[in-house]
Amino acid sequence: MKFIWREQYRIKAKKATTAANVILGLERFVGTLPAWDMRTLYMARVDPYLIAGCEVQLKFLWRMLGVGSRCLKAVLFSETGIWPIKYRRLYLALKNLCHLLGLRDSDRPAWNALQESIDLAHAKQISWMTDLRILLGSLYVPVELDISVDLDVSTVQSAMQAVKKSMEAWIDNEIVTSSWTDLLEGRLEKDKDTGKLVKKTLDFHHYLRVKTAAIGVP
Repeated sequence: MKFIWREQYRIKAKKATTAANVILGLERFVGTLPAWDMRTLYMARVDPYLIAGCEVQLKFLWRMLGVGSRCLKAVLFSETGIWPIKYRRLYLALKNLCHLLGLRDSDRPAWNALQESIDLAHAKQISWMTDLRILLGSLYVPVELDISVDLDVSTVQSAMQAVKKSMEAWIDNEIVTSSWTDLLEGRLEKDKDTGKLVKKTLDFHHYLRVKTAAIGVP
């Protein structure tokens, strides 16, 4: 079967690469960029292209953290608070589904398209809803989106939280099972709101703000 979005993904990949190279090239003019500033630029200029399916995320994060390609992938996300593309795309797809469900019983084309997609999924035919459910079921901790009953916003929001928990479970497992990350296992940090020590699986960790060239701060 022909992949109809191949050219679209190629164009998006090229744009994402260009945006990433421009950001990384700034260091030649302004000096080494702080990790937080690079993260902000990444979310504003690179991430919008990546959610279309591009693959420049890892190279950007390697450069942002000053590590090499042998660095454990899960660490790139646990230390920066940036979501892996697979999980972010699914989370945004579910967020869009919440919006579409808000159009219920309207005559708008988007609502009619959603209904048709659900009907095709019931018939085990190819559709957006079918693909969404397959991808949710392929996560580290599978997430079920039940369409045997009428979908509502609360059900989809529960699925969104389940996607986040699945992502955190994958990151935790990668860190626990790797001999390279003993110092990260079971790490507790002070919560800025409560002052209590808590576990933060995915966060922009405070040490990245320390002024050292190793993490991109002059």
